[in-house]
Amino acid sequence: MKKILLFLAVINLNFLYSQNLEDKISQMLWPAFDTDQTEKIKKAANENIGGIQIMWGEYSDEKTRGIIQELYEITKDSYPPFIAIDYEGGSVYIHQTHNILNLPSNMAIGKSEDYKNIPILFYLLGLELKKLGINTVFSPTADVNTEKYNPIINVRAFSDDKNVVTKISEMVIDGFTSAGIIPTLKHFPGHGMTRSDSHLTLPVTDIDPIELYQTHIYPFKSIIEKKKADIIMVSHVLYKNIDKDMPASLSRIIITNILRDQLKYEGVIITDSLDMKAVTSKYSIEKAAVLAIKNGADMILIGKYPVNKVRDEILKALKNREISEQRIEESYKRIISLKEKYKKNGFRIENGLFDMAYKKIANEISFKSIKVIKGNLENIKKSKIAFLLFLPQRFSTEATIIYEEMAKNGFDIKITVSNSDKINADNFFEENKTDLIIIGNYSWPNMNEKKLKTIKELSKKYNRKIFINFLNPIDSEFLYDDFDTIIETYGINEFSAYSLAKILNNEKLTE
Repeated sequence: MKKILLFLAVINLNFLYSQNLEDKISQMLWPAFDTDQTEKIKKAANENIGGIQIMWGEYSDEKTRGIIQELYEITKDSYPPFIAIDYEGGSVYIHQTHNILNLPSNMAIGKSEDYKNIPILFYLLGLELKKLGINTVFSPTADVNTEKYNPIINVRAFSDDKNVVTKISEMVIDGFTSAGIIPTLKHFPGHGMTRSDSHLTLPVTDIDPIELYQTHIYPFKSIIEKKKADIIMVSHVLYKNIDKDMPASLSRIIITNILRDQLKYEGVIITDSLDMKAVTSKYSIEKAAVLAIKNGADMILIGKYPVNKVRDEILKALKNREISEQRIEESYKRIISLKEKYKKNGFRIENGLFDMAYKKIANEISFKSIKVIKGNLENIKKSKIAFLLFLPQRFSTEATIIYEEMAKNGFDIKITVSNSDKINADNFFEENKTDLIIIGNYSWPNMNEKKLKTIKELSKKYNRKIFINFLNPIDSEFLYDDFDTIIETYGINEFSAYSLAKILNNEKLTE
């Protein structure tokens, strides 16, 4: 047996050292594709690309599973790529594109305080991903959301409390890894204190380094110390009191001096996607990739930008001695080491159904997460209700669930669903003269002035009024004095819709 293990170890070492520099650089690149880009995905796999991010799909698990099965077949004699999706609780990913299970938002999970169920929830989600062939997730979000007006993190964060973020992030990691899914801790050293969106611009923060370390780096440090961080994603944020010139994703001070040297992190470091405006407003993707690698990043998320252009620029930087071969070798060894760790259980497609177990737990967490932050729900069942939901079209199923659950429980309710802020308050009132109005709103990141004005005007026309905030908690502050009762759901999906209807009916959650 020892001879066999030694033989296998020699094979792995031979693979490690037999790869040429171009292959090793390819392992450091992580492009993104939609599932209909079949030929491009196959080409990337044939070129020894280290990771592939699956973006949008065709609302079909079969299509996603099919292309990933081909990827595994192409790479069966080597190391398959990390295959990742942004499967996290927030609004940056729409689960329906791959026909997989929805999940409560991270903030809803945090508000539920259901610590018994959280790791089980993410274990079951991991099994769901394995049915597609996904082996990696860009999750959990370990950002501590200390800036309440944060436009891009907010409900993607578990909490504004570093201890809660740390505790739940570790539970998410435990759940995913138990299912053979590789988690990615993000966005180091923290994106929760910003007031701008790195997809659209470069966020700049003047946070004091001590506060950054004690609050925002705290979850990362804790999880690193427990050896549970396989991949860490570095943010596109400029922390000007630490590095006044470079965002974290390109910064030697943050990647190497802090993350590697001070925190003793030994795993894979990946940049956030270099096609975001935070980077492209100043650098080309090729130049940014060279800077990131030079300053310590192991893998480069490049979005849908051509792989060959980035690889050629890195090879050019090697030729010009801007990057050393040793720097490439260090990253390559970390990448292969991580793939070896998960090769047995993490790189395959599995069968099986886990939906019912998952849905039971998701319902429990959603029910516990919904909060009545002002007023109460006494006697609303006795009222005739005008229900106005400002929701995007993709939430039509959730709107139907709310209506049907309330109607079958005896509510006298007329429901209007709109994705527009053009509703006229006077006209709506003439058509819906009732005792009570319930207005629900979903806005990302927060509602515009026109919609806010309409909602305020409507509230004045009714004697009793309830506001349901389906996403960003900040919106409730703007309407706090206009409504008798305010409810926060911290996201909307079929589970929160069902739970909301139960709460409005003053019912307990039943299986």
